Amino acid sequence: FSFIFLLSFSFVYAIEGNTWVGESEITMFKGWNLVMGFIHPNQLEEQELAGSHIKAVFAFLPEKQIYARVYPNPEEDKLSSITEEELYQTSLWVYSDKTSKTEFWVDEELLPLVNRSFLHKGYNFIGVTSDMLGVSGKPAFKDLIGDCNIEKAYFFNPEEQNWVAFPMDEELSREALGLGMVLK
Repeated sequence: FSFIFLLSFSFVYAIEGNTWVGESEITMFKGWNLVMGFIHPNQLEEQELAGSHIKAVFAFLPEKQIYARVYPNPEEDKLSSITEEELYQTSLWVYSDKTSKTEFWVDEELLPLVNRSFLHKGYNFIGVTSDMLGVSGKPAFKDLIGDCNIEKAYFFNPEEQNWVAFPMDEELSREALGLGMVLK
C-alpha cells in the first residue's frame, strides 16, 4: 500500500500567551481537502495561500450524521451539538480555489490526543494524531480501535479528488499525521 501524504508537522512557539501548534505545513489542493483541525481561514499564515482562497469549510457531525457549514456563515444551530474541542479533533472539508503549500495554526489546548469516546455509529471524520501512529512493534490500525466495530477506513486524496481505502491491518505512518480520515 503506497500513497503519498503531503502534510508534515513541527511544533514551534507560543503567541500572545496561547500555545499554538505551528508550522503545520500542508499542500492545500484546488478543490476539496480533508484536513484535521482547520476550521477558519484566519488560521493561515500570511503567505501565498491567503485566507481569501478558502471558500468553504464543512464539518461532519457524527451524532446526527449530517454536515454543517463552519465557514463562511457557520450553521450555529447544527454546530451547537459539537464542542470546539471535538471540532478541532475532527477532519473537516476545506475548499480552496488554489493549490499551494501553506501553514496553519491550531491552539494546542484544543488538539488533544484522539478521544475514541467520540466515535459514533455511522461515519466519523477523525484526524490522525500521534497516539495513533504505528512504529515497528506497535499495533496495526485495527488494534487501536478497541471494541469498536469499524467496517471501513478511508483517506481522501485531494490531488485526485478521490477516496483511498486504508487496510485495517496496516499501521498508520508519520506521513498521515494531521490528515483527515473517515471511519465507518
